[in-house]
Amino acid sequence: MKVAWVVTGAGHFLKECLEIVEKNKDKINLFLSSAGIEVIKMYKYGDFLERRDINIVKDYKSSSPSCGAFAARRYDLLVQHSKRLQVELAILWSICCRKIRSFGHSACDFEYSG
Repeated sequence: MKVAWVVTGAGHFLKECLEIVEKNKDKINLFLSSAGIEVIKMYKYGDFLERRDINIVKDYKSSSPSCGAFAARRYDLLVQHSKRLQVELAILWSICCRKIRSFGHSACDFEYSG
C-alpha cells in the first residue's frame, strides 16, 4: 500500500504527523506545498526530515504536476495534514491502519496518543 501524506501550512500536530511518516517511511511519500515548506522551516523540522531519509515531494508549481501520480493511481490513500482538531488526525490514522492491515502489513505500530 502506498500512502501520500500532504502537509500544507498548518503547524498544529505537525510533529505527530512527521513521526507517523517516519515510522512508515517505506509506505509513505510526504508531499509539501509551498505553505508546507514554510511551516516545516518555521517549526525547524527540515533537519529532522533530512536525517531520516523520508521521500519528500516538494510542489512549488501552481499547476501541481505531482497530482499526476494520483490520476495514475500510484497511491492507495491520501492523508492531508490540516488545521483540524486532533480528532481528525486520529480518525485518518485509524483508517490508514485498517487499510494497511487489510493488505497484510503490520506498519501501524505507532500509538496515537490523543
